[in-house]
Amino acid sequence: MMSRKIISASISSTLYALFLSIFFNPYGYNGSIFHSFISSLPMYMIYVVPAIFLYGIITSILSDKIGELSKRYIDVKYISLFISSIFHFLFGLILGWLSLLAAGIFLITDQLLYKKKPTYTGKEAIIFLLLPVGVFISFLSVISFLDFLDLITY
Repeated sequence: MMSRKIISASISSTLYALFLSIFFNPYGYNGSIFHSFISSLPMYMIYVVPAIFLYGIITSILSDKIGELSKRYIDVKYISLFISSIFHFLFGLILGWLSLLAAGIFLITDQLLYKKKPTYTGKEAIIFLLLPVGVFISFLSVISFLDFLDLITY
């Protein structure tokens, strides 16, 4: 379960940072929209990735355990998923609707991964850890390259 949660956190934190940098740009659109997007994504990833890895994984495991526990007492087909979803969203309310969105992305990612394959290996989790790191480094590289181009044009 832990490997699947790490993979879910890798995917959902990257998707959530992409969403924030597209729709909530702290720099405004003074220059080009592309440059603003490229500049804001690493800043969001600095905060989003650790938060989802620390808080998201712990609360997701707790939500799933509560959902599994409810299956023992209530004999309904999808009660475990329903209870787990409720707790994902309750834990996601910590910072309002923005963190609720992150909880929803995490829950959907986790459920899609579970439907595809219930168990994942540690090696797969480590490979997926490269996703947020790779996106972060790629965007920083593009920022550096754009700044270099600005430097040589003056």
